[in-house]
Amino acid sequence: MALFGPAPQGLHKTGKLIQGSGKTRYIDSNIWRNLADHMGLSSDEGEDDYDEHEDTPASAEPLDPASAAFFGPATPSQNLLNAHPSYETAVKLWKLYVRNVDPICKLVHVPTGKAMVEKAAADPSAIDRVTECLLFAIYHFAVASTSERECEDTFGESWVVMQRRYHNATRQALVAAHFLRTTELAVLQAFVLFLLPMRNRYDPHTFWILTGIAVRIGQRMGLHRDGEEMGLNPFDVQMRRRVFWQLLPLDGMSGQLSGTGIAISADSWDTKQPLNINDEDIWPGMETPPVERQGATDIIFVLARTEIGKFHQKVKPQLGLWSKLWEAQDQAAIQTALSDVERHMEEKYIRYCDFGIPVHCMAMAMCRGALQSGRLRVKLGMAKNHGSTPDERRLLYTLASKILDLDIAVHENASLQRFDWHMKSFFQWDPLIWMLNEVRREDTVLDREEVWAKATHIYKCHPELIAGKRSDLSHPELNPGHRSIDLALGRLTVRSWDATQKQRPSPIPEPSFITELRKVMTRKEISRHSSTTQTPSLPANSVNVAPQPLPEIPVSNYINGNMPWGFATYGALDNVNNDLDWMFWDQMLQEPSTFPNV
Repeated sequence: MALFGPAPQGLHKTGKLIQGSGKTRYIDSNIWRNLADHMGLSSDEGEDDYDEHEDTPASAEPLDPASAAFFGPATPSQNLLNAHPSYETAVKLWKLYVRNVDPICKLVHVPTGKAMVEKAAADPSAIDRVTECLLFAIYHFAVASTSERECEDTFGESWVVMQRRYHNATRQALVAAHFLRTTELAVLQAFVLFLLPMRNRYDPHTFWILTGIAVRIGQRMGLHRDGEEMGLNPFDVQMRRRVFWQLLPLDGMSGQLSGTGIAISADSWDTKQPLNINDEDIWPGMETPPVERQGATDIIFVLARTEIGKFHQKVKPQLGLWSKLWEAQDQAAIQTALSDVERHMEEKYIRYCDFGIPVHCMAMAMCRGALQSGRLRVKLGMAKNHGSTPDERRLLYTLASKILDLDIAVHENASLQRFDWHMKSFFQWDPLIWMLNEVRREDTVLDREEVWAKATHIYKCHPELIAGKRSDLSHPELNPGHRSIDLALGRLTVRSWDATQKQRPSPIPEPSFITELRKVMTRKEISRHSSTTQTPSLPANSVNVAPQPLPEIPVSNYINGNMPWGFATYGALDNVNNDLDWMFWDQMLQEPSTFPNV
């Protein structure tokens, strides 16, 4: 089976890309296509009368009613000129961005970005609105990527204060740049840079709408069509590919967490993955396409994630839904496919990785963790359908342990703390859920103390799993409260601990994370009881509120059967609309006896 095939055959390719003045607009309707053929339209013709303001100074305070109404300013409008940092601070923020953010997403061309920051920081009053929104998005992301201590040590200000400042400034700058109607790639880059660090701070439903808007803006610019085929210059081709291949995982992940499972259709685009090159290999205005390198480059993490995502997209339609794989007795086929892609990743990326380079470590962890997760899911599905012997359960434990040990190692590696903002967005659900259910069985084959030592490590590395620890800003709209999946996992963890205590010769003091989880559950029960004794009403932030008490709600009501098996592995496979049997976990989360042999 070939891992990677040609572009989707169903893609409609009659559209035209109109470009000019640094803007691109994709049209694929008969009316506009005919006008373009006969009248030679420009990239912004037919937009409206507001675009004339885009190149005016940023301080001119434009009004875009649609954008302003959509984003709703968190604070009264301010003169953004006052929000710009000093030259020294701007340079520090840029260096933090290059160190902590750029290796993971490669959304900004570093040489061009460096020149932009230095020029703008020297005279903020002279920059246009497009540049300003990209600058504030970079500043905001740089702060978001730091810890409270690092922020205080570097800037002498609290993380919350700086995050609030640049969060508000970015929102206002996006509105000023008319982001809902933009045809400027830099504005879309700013919007995506704004969304990435907000994954855990906006509630899942709102975030899915926001990523959908980013996708629509990208489609309006024609990012779903490969720029090389559309005749763009080599630099624009590569940058558009980079932005598009960030939109895919962002939209896929948000669709899963919101419960819709809806993301960009695989047959609606033909954009190739970016070339394996360093930023120094491309520059604005270049005329000759860059020569692809062999080995590790600046973009290694992005490309490794892209290749694994392409593998999943390729194999899924051939082998059917992952959740039906074992029912069709295709386990051998998927195991072979996993071995093939593992060999491909080892030969193309992993063998070139240097353990001394942090982003190389992330790439290796992502590749190996995602593939191990795939193997675990296949074996869990087999166990669900056919039961499992003690030896098979020991093998499951070995696989699950490898995945969790990798997660722990990544989080405890000091050199990788710079990527903590990214790692906290993903978690290894499958192995921990299986372990917690297995350990409370009376006939478990696991070493209970070893399992709980591992669980303690996991909760230490992922304090965000303890519901109520997800809020770090004072903005109400950035307080997602209790994620339903976190609550379900927390309840399972407490029940498994209690079952283990009963099976011990004598109970031992419970770990602090269990105590904290009990407090969360108690608060939820009190809240539920209180809400049932009052007249029902719709709170202002009702999108963050679970509509019913948790114990009676299957997890699939929230995750709706679509969590990808690589979703937890540092964003490896969240760039396609994958399917998994979350009904399997629903039953296990509520009552493991449903599967007596699992």
